Amino acid sequence: MNFRRGLLSNTGRTRVNINGAINPMNPTEVVAYECDTIDAATTLSFFKVVEYRYGYKKSIHLFVDNAHYYRSRLVMVYLETSTIKIHFLPPYSPNLNSIERLWKFMKKTVIKSKYTPDTDVFRKRIKEYFENIEQ
Repeated sequence: MNFRRGLLSNTGRTRVNINGAINPMNPTEVVAYECDTIDAATTLSFFKVVEYRYGYKKSIHLFVDNAHYYRSRLVMVYLETSTIKIHFLPPYSPNLNSIERLWKFMKKTVIKSKYTPDTDVFRKRIKEYFENIEQ
């Protein structure tokens, strides 16, 4: 007997770009910032959101991968007067990056668990995931 099942999938490609940070001391404390694309300008916007959220801190340490936008001149100039201090993780080490683990879990529970043909519903499901991260 040969049983075949069809898997529903979307045609085309819809991207949801999210810059994020997770507090390793409290894994349910997440800052997620959705943007059209991830580049130096949106990284600065994300940094400002993090600074606002943790404005009471003298310094904020972010451990980041080696994406080009973290090393851009625009970002480096901004960091000179920012409370944010970035630390680069070794190349090809996603297991050291806490946010990568969160992305993997989010993909498993939100994206791959249920077919979502509508882009707006897809974005809403991701947003709800981060809004209810404590659960």
